[in-house]
Amino acid sequence: MTTTLPSSNLKYYYSSNGEQLGPVDASDLRMMRKDGLITDDTPVIREGESQWRQFRDYLALNR
Repeated sequence: MTTTLPSSNLKYYYSSNGEQLGPVDASDLRMMRKDGLITDDTPVIREGESQWRQFRDYLALNR
């Protein structure tokens, strides 16, 4: 299931090398993906959610 990254004030956390980083907003995640700092496989969780998902599950980005 693919969902969109809204342009709202929602915050996201991502995992890198087993460490939780953030919070960042959706535009930051988009830029990090574009710049290669995260990949489609990077674990991401939206504030208020309890389940981590791969970044690709949030993809609906204009690359």
